[in-house]
Amino acid sequence: MNAVLAQLHPAPVSEAQWRRALSLVPGYTDADALRLAREAHGVLFRNLDTPKAVALQLAFRSTGVETAVVPADKFRLVDAKFTRRIEVSDDTLRISDPIGRLVPVPWAHVALIAVGSVRQLDIAQTVTYENQHDFNLVQGVHQEVVRDVRTSLHENVPWLIEIILTGGAMRFQAEDAQLAWGYLFKHAPPQLLPRLVALVQLLVKHAPHAMLNRGALALRDGSDGGVAYASRPAFSDELAWMLWRAQQPGGRGA
Repeated sequence: MNAVLAQLHPAPVSEAQWRRALSLVPGYTDADALRLAREAHGVLFRNLDTPKAVALQLAFRSTGVETAVVPADKFRLVDAKFTRRIEVSDDTLRISDPIGRLVPVPWAHVALIAVGSVRQLDIAQTVTYENQHDFNLVQGVHQEVVRDVRTSLHENVPWLIEIILTGGAMRFQAEDAQLAWGYLFKHAPPQLLPRLVALVQLLVKHAPHAMLNRGALALRDGSDGGVAYASRPAFSDELAWMLWRAQQPGGRGA
């Protein structure tokens, strides 16, 4: 079975707990523990076979962290629909679909609001051409065009905004740089973080029942730093875990 090891409770796993748990399972290093303590929340591991998942579950239990071994398909999110336009009214949330049509969403159907900065590496490629002259006894002086291709990596840290509807049936995603803020605020704050705080507070005002990821929760409470995620998969894993946990006995539902 392709399994996920998921936390049963939202309290973060401390660095000491990661070190202790991974020291009990062959194949992991102290560096793994340090990295995962920074990056993993909710979904602790993916792509485990059942024996490894059970071994890790027992190891974490010995540190006081309760987990569940869950089939990976329970943590699969629907594909996100990218949007550049969000509008808010008292009755509905309106989100444009990829071809620009506004989709009305009753506030009662908003299940989860998520915001966070994500680290990603973008690949840039530069191609240049140079005329070079050469001489040999057969051709004499001749010209050759030399093509030079150089590839570089650039770190980019966009802010993602996601809204997931009831049951996880539909998922909308926007990036801060692509979002048309003028449809949300007549006078949007000039700086990004105050804009994100205002957006989250506006959405929560109309959908107080919605779950919030750690990033949205921090912004709702006025944090000026939000929450940074190690990658897009780390950001998505937290959302999948929240939806899964909401469906468990005693969960909030989604």
